[in-house]
Amino acid sequence: MICSFRSLSTLLTLATYVSAHGFVTSIKIGGTVYAGPNAQSPPSSSPIRAVASGSPVQDVSSNDMICGLSSKLAPDVAKANAGDLLQFYWSGETFIPWFHNTGPIMTYMAKCDGSCSSFTPSSSTKWFKIAEFGEKTPGTPDTWVQADINGGAPVNLTLPSNLPSGDYLLRQEIIALQNAQTEKGAEFYPSCLQLTVNGAGSGTPAPTVSFPGAYSPTDPGILGNMYNPGVIYEFPGGPVSNIAAPQSATDDSISASGGGSPAPASGSSAPANVAATPSSSSLPTPSPSSSSSGSCKRKRAVTVPVKRSAVQAHKKRRLTNHY
Repeated sequence: MICSFRSLSTLLTLATYVSAHGFVTSIKIGGTVYAGPNAQSPPSSSPIRAVASGSPVQDVSSNDMICGLSSKLAPDVAKANAGDLLQFYWSGETFIPWFHNTGPIMTYMAKCDGSCSSFTPSSSTKWFKIAEFGEKTPGTPDTWVQADINGGAPVNLTLPSNLPSGDYLLRQEIIALQNAQTEKGAEFYPSCLQLTVNGAGSGTPAPTVSFPGAYSPTDPGILGNMYNPGVIYEFPGGPVSNIAAPQSATDDSISASGGGSPAPASGSSAPANVAATPSSSSLPTPSPSSSSSGSCKRKRAVTVPVKRSAVQAHKKRRLTNHY
């Protein structure tokens, strides 16, 4: 059957709308907010490495797995102390709230050779994992920590207290798994922060992995139906490092931000152990025009939390399962 012109137009509009993926727009360390080069109002200097677009990496053997699509050196370097809390704010590419809700959030670090502002990592760079957030209730679909950032809340991360002083690349990554039923269906969104850490730690991080190389396209945490109840998610990329700080894999890992994707202004702080309550609305699912002589075949629809302003701006747009 052929869809009516009106229905086809709606679906094309939808395709344009949901093609926007996303990236880190700002990071808060203590009372300092560092806006990223992909933010809505990019700063003249940032410690966050720019990516070519918010589109995902889907080839785990690509060098784009290191810091994102065609990532570039950043001119600035952020400062933090071992044990500090960092807050990462993610946004959709069109600056709507982060759009996906299924899959893990993982964070790695690697020692820079000299200043991180001039360090280009390679497949021989050694990364150690310091945090991984998955399902809040293991084995229960639709309870992912990732879903909480739809409401604009940051991802909270505590640096290891035993981390030796030095210059580090910090790589936070969201993996979106809504299409992971087929190989290369998983979507990887890595982002890198250039960071100088002060501290008296003497830990030797282990184990380490390399990017590309840490993941296989057939890893259980990358390929499979993540909507099957009872399946305990297996994180790719090896175990969390021996020096990692205690992290919470529950909604305590996300702090309330007052709604909206930008970080709070410098000097303000969000409670660290308050679960975010996303402001959510649902867009209606597409249906064929009444004038159509047949019906369009489409996938089962699901609702996705979005900001009310986004609903008003796109109220005629529809969501389908593979967004």
